[in-house]
Amino acid sequence: PAHAVSLEGLGLLYFDTGNVEKARENLEQAVAGDASLWQSWNILGVLADERKEYAEAANYYYKALEAQPNAISVRINRGWSLYLAGDLEAAARELFDVATSSDHPTAWRNLGMVYAKLGWYDEALAVFRKVEGEAYAYNRTGEIALANKDMSLAHDYFSEAVRQSPVYFAQAERNLARVRNERGR
Repeated sequence: PAHAVSLEGLGLLYFDTGNVEKARENLEQAVAGDASLWQSWNILGVLADERKEYAEAANYYYKALEAQPNAISVRINRGWSLYLAGDLEAAARELFDVATSSDHPTAWRNLGMVYAKLGWYDEALAVFRKVEGEAYAYNRTGEIALANKDMSLAHDYFSEAVRQSPVYFAQAERNLARVRNERGR
């Protein structure tokens, strides 16, 4: 317990280098010694999300916010966790609150992803425009429309991404070709 902060530092280092098992081991030991180490709880939540253990992740994010109520990164991760768990409306509420109160670009991007997944493409496009250029906002919205199997809308968004780009936009061109190929089947 006297070395909880060191264990947290080691766990965060392991996480950054991709050694998730060692990260988890050290972070669990860190919070066992000091429950106020919110960064440990936060990363334990991320690791639980990666394992698709969303209820466990929610518990970790709750503990992180108990220790650090205004931690934007925790709230963004909690919102994304809700998205991953399929609770899109709760994810939208959480991310909207974080994005509008902090103006954090990741919160805006994640909110746009949630909106698009819900099929709220106009809202998603408006959100993506806050943090990305026009062409990228249209391309990103098109990618989610494509994932949602909204082929006609995906085509329109990719076409507009190509039109909006001041230079050749390879990703948008590839996405547009993919839609055309899918439609031709």
